[in-house]
Amino acid sequence: MGRKSRKGLDGMDKLGARLKKLRQKSGLSQMKLAGKMGFNPTHGYKYIFRLEKGLVPNSTLRTIISFLEACKANWPDIVDVLPSSAGSETKAGKPVPRPAPASAPKPKKKRKPVRDTKPLRVRLRTQLLAERTERTRSFWKKVEEIEQTVSKLLFSLRVCSNDQRQYLAFVRSCCSIINAYPAAKTIAIEKDIATAVQSAVAKGLDLPILLRAKAVCIKHLSTPKTRKH
Repeated sequence: MGRKSRKGLDGMDKLGARLKKLRQKSGLSQMKLAGKMGFNPTHGYKYIFRLEKGLVPNSTLRTIISFLEACKANWPDIVDVLPSSAGSETKAGKPVPRPAPASAPKPKKKRKPVRDTKPLRVRLRTQLLAERTERTRSFWKKVEEIEQTVSKLLFSLRVCSNDQRQYLAFVRSCCSIINAYPAAKTIAIEKDIATAVQSAVAKGLDLPILLRAKAVCIKHLSTPKTRKH
């Protein structure tokens, strides 16, 4: 028993029959036509056969145009038998022009900086706290530098480690006294430092070393950046 012939797809059977007539008119076999269209002649003729029977549902315009060029036919030869799906892509034998590209997107508007909605009193308090924190950080950085300088001095004088701790404690006291007063209160600063010196001497510390340590403290903390205003 032979194979039953398959019915062509809707609209494609007429196109396939017209393509077959054009091929026969050009004198080409299905195998030769497949070779001209770029298919493998050994197996490509099967696609030509199915195309002429209307059994290729997704044949592209490029394939059909290649078929026409190989048969030396023109597009108007098949316009009247094109399926509705293919006809929607053409108009009077010419491709429908593509829609114009969308216009460029509008540039985004720059956002305005967000204003601080906090009350003025709160903002001033925050600013003062930040300034105070910065002054404190700067002060203790200076204290570390002073301690390093005094430690070198004590090491050069061969002061024992136990006494070194007491001298460094005196240095911190002097720094705290200087930082506690405004720069103009020199008399009050000298008075409090003198009291600290007397207390250190009473503990057995050497007065000349204390005075040299005091001078280092005053020298490093005399700039207005590390003093309270």
